[in-house]
Amino acid sequence: MSKRKARPAHEVPVDCSIGTCPRCGKQAFKTRKAAKRAMRAIHQDRRLSVYPCGDVYHYGHLSARVKSGDTDRRDLRENT
Repeated sequence: MSKRKARPAHEVPVDCSIGTCPRCGKQAFKTRKAAKRAMRAIHQDRRLSVYPCGDVYHYGHLSARVKSGDTDRRDLRENT
C-alpha cells in the first residue's frame, strides 16, 4: 500500500485581505474564496465559516442566534 502524502498547508497570498471592514472593523476579504483560503491557512478549526458583511466577507463562528434557529444568516447581514 502506498502512503498518501500530507496535504500542503494553504498559503495565504499577501493581497488576500483588503484591510478592515468599514461596518464592523473586522479583517475583510473581497471574495468568499479569499476568506476561505485565509481561514484554512491560519486556523485548523473546521467549525469556522465564511459569511458576508455588506460588500466584503469575514470568517468566524456562527452566532448563537443562527445556531439556535432564531434568525438566519441573511438577517445578520442586513442588521450588522
